[in-house]
Amino acid sequence: MGLAESIQNAISSGMKAFDNVRKLVTYHSSGTTSYNPSTGTTSETGAVDIENLYVTFTSYKLDDIDNETIHKEDKKVLIPAIDISVVPKETDYLLTENETERWDVKNKKIDPAGAMWVLQVRMHEEM
Repeated sequence: MGLAESIQNAISSGMKAFDNVRKLVTYHSSGTTSYNPSTGTTSETGAVDIENLYVTFTSYKLDDIDNETIHKEDKKVLIPAIDISVVPKETDYLLTENETERWDVKNKKIDPAGAMWVLQVRMHEEM
């Protein structure tokens, strides 16, 4: 086991210790959307749903909120990289348990060790 894998396992184990603050979500990774001009329809291929994924929602510090890139209602979502099998994209979203809330991914980054995804998410307006 290499150093990166050890760090990823430690992050995943550490996040499980905070079980009371984690939320169960379904992560929808969007695929490629294509348009068929002969039928006038669009289709999505390669989409993946990762169900029963535990994530941690946190708030942004007031100093980080600029109301342009980061809005006051935006949240950070922490996901151990070892727990997710896709690279997040800005077209992805998360559905909370019982699909009561949809959070759209607005930005993403991974820590230098490649152990933790940090997503900027915003509540979807049409739920």
